[in-house]
Amino acid sequence: MPGTPDLPSSSEIGDTALSDGLARMLESARWHGVEMDADEAAAWLCAMQAPDLHQLTHDDQSGVFGARAALLDFDAGDLAEWRLIGELVRLPDGPTVRTALALSGSAAQSRIQRYPGDRDFMQRVHIQAPTREDACTVLGQLMREKALRCSSGPGYRFARLKFGEAPENLRVRGQPVRAGRPLEWTLDDVRAGVLLAQSESGETRHVRWEDAACAPGWCKLDWVLLDAARREVLWASNVLDPTWETPDGQIVTLDGQLEPMYQEIYLDPESAPLVEHLARQLDDDALSAYVGMMEEEVEKYLGAPPNYGKAARRLYNLFRCTGRFDEAAYLRELFDEPTTALYKVWAGLGVLSERATQLDTARTRETLGALMLTTRRALPDDTGSALLRELQSLHDAITDSISAEHHHTLLAVRASALAIVNAYFYTRLSAVPAIQAFLGVTAGQEVHSA
Repeated sequence: MPGTPDLPSSSEIGDTALSDGLARMLESARWHGVEMDADEAAAWLCAMQAPDLHQLTHDDQSGVFGARAALLDFDAGDLAEWRLIGELVRLPDGPTVRTALALSGSAAQSRIQRYPGDRDFMQRVHIQAPTREDACTVLGQLMREKALRCSSGPGYRFARLKFGEAPENLRVRGQPVRAGRPLEWTLDDVRAGVLLAQSESGETRHVRWEDAACAPGWCKLDWVLLDAARREVLWASNVLDPTWETPDGQIVTLDGQLEPMYQEIYLDPESAPLVEHLARQLDDDALSAYVGMMEEEVEKYLGAPPNYGKAARRLYNLFRCTGRFDEAAYLRELFDEPTTALYKVWAGLGVLSERATQLDTARTRETLGALMLTTRRALPDDTGSALLRELQSLHDAITDSISAEHHHTLLAVRASALAIVNAYFYTRLSAVPAIQAFLGVTAGQEVHSA
């Protein structure tokens, strides 16, 4: 496994690095107030010409590893904190279980995405067992034991997990779940080992944990982190990629898809043999499948209601995997601007809207105070004055407990925060003709809030 990649020096880049495409990106950035360092962008473009961009590469200094292109976006500055959270969310290894925990999402791209709203992890869980049913049973036991063992503690509360697929169209806690979609379990559900639901005709259904294990589907565990130092409340999640190794050595996915390895940053060097073993199972169409997945994600986040920030993140991954490096170089600069810190506000309000009834009033008010400070720093001019007033009003209104009216206000303020971020990303995405054409948007299109 090769060593970590470094951006080339200016003497190595030469005069040809400033392509016409990059020059246009720099001009668009200048007109829209985006700080884009020409030398750094040219260095990144030069590094992206390497033929082994998707080869697993090891960073000897930090101990992490991942695809060469992904490591160019990773900042190890907060690695100790990430590893600490990783100990909370990870499933353990065992006699027949090997795992590899990785940072995903904006956590993996910390050099360019300075303001992650959540703490996102993914974990490869590789199980050796005589049969698929045995492997699914082991996976279910690991998830259930993890939720029960880490239900609460200093600075965290277990929130929910996704496990199993709905056997028919159901309603769970009043919400519709289509057949084949993931089932969501609360801690009480996990303890009971049974999920209560209603059929379309209103009949009661009991989905047993053991039955859900037969078709695990998309598996994910969520916790709420209570960060006292930063006065934040945020999600920590672990999305699982479970695989089964048959007695004759075949690799079978338990959720229907072996995840590609183009973005995540693996935290433990000792897990490298497992990741390399799984990487050899990816076929020649893996990159095409990943590109297709990113295209679907972009389309989803451009829909109603849109989230242009999430669309921009998927566009960046899409462009850097399809050789559209000039556009990718422009996009990677957008996530470092102060306005994008409002994603932390949006994400924090999302946690409060779901979990405020489980937090004491002091914690809720403290969190709102921290979100006001983030807003003030992100928008020092009058741009954020209306949002600040909404946050202040909500903060002052919560004195005893969270009422239905408070919950409605939380959602409204959250929409206001996202509207500002949407406007920021939409303006800058549509400013570049190549990106505008790709998105199929036109200048002046109305920006909707979520």
